[in-house]
Amino acid sequence: MNFRVQPPKDRPLSIDIRHPLILKASDLFLLTRDDGDILRDVPGLGLFYRDTCYLSKYELRFGGGRPVQLMSSEREGVEARLALTNEALRDTRGVELAGNTLDIRRSFLVTGDPPTVIDTLRVESFGREAVTLPTSLAFAVTFENMFVLRGAPRGRRGTIHSPEWDGAALRFHYDGADGIARTLLVN
Repeated sequence: MNFRVQPPKDRPLSIDIRHPLILKASDLFLLTRDDGDILRDVPGLGLFYRDTCYLSKYELRFGGGRPVQLMSSEREGVEARLALTNEALRDTRGVELAGNTLDIRRSFLVTGDPPTVIDTLRVESFGREAVTLPTSLAFAVTFENMFVLRGAPRGRRGTIHSPEWDGAALRFHYDGADGIARTLLVN
């Protein structure tokens, strides 16, 4: 006898996450690629709190390019340290910066009370000249139930509001169909 499950066409049922970085504190889970990024087109990655995916995209870029991972280490599932570098790229003046010129140190710490992820970056150049590079962090939120992400039928959705500044923090807000307001602050 054979059993075959057909996943919905718009949502894969099987999730293939190779070598993820997994950090957990209380009800807060962070699942990223091993370089610390959450790519929107990779199902299963994200920032989860109480079975809801809050953050569905979190990407770090230097000079428009993705940093190259050299190594990572994890401590007790709540902290991770990553060593990254750059591929060849051009600075804001158009001057070429050779690959492996930047020492990029990235560390994550998750805490459960209050539920928080701290992402710290330290960048050092091995070059002789000062370098100015455009640096960006891209965010996207989904506020999706983790069971829906794994292929369960999507129920009624609430309202995702446009991001807005709240002092020095960027606020993402969702009024759930279940009557629960969910907020993600980025500062």
